Amino acid sequence: MRTTDDDDPKSGPTVITVVVFTLLTVASVLYLNAYFGRVQEEEFTAKVVDRESAALDALRLEQEVQLSEYRWVDRDQNVVAIPIERAMELVASEMGDAPISASTGQSPPDTTPESHEAN
Repeated sequence: MRTTDDDDPKSGPTVITVVVFTLLTVASVLYLNAYFGRVQEEEFTAKVVDRESAALDALRLEQEVQLSEYRWVDRDQNVVAIPIERAMELVASEMGDAPISASTGQSPPDTTPESHEAN
């Protein structure tokens, strides 16, 4: 039995079909990989980064209470904590009109001529 050229499949269309399907498969895999990465990042951000934890909320509430109420620090030593606003008022009244250095938090030394003459 003799075969003729008409009986053999043509290799040109077969190769083109294989190449096209291979390129479509690679493109689909790359697209799905990128899409999955983006969705995974969005979910991570929504569920982990943007979410405030209950422990953090409780800590902030506890700190606000500590800064806004009178309380005993050490009852035996008669040490009391006062609200931060009241503490700032007391410090400001103790400092009076004396300027405060931004770098050290201390009043600058007196540099008036009268203070040098007294030495």
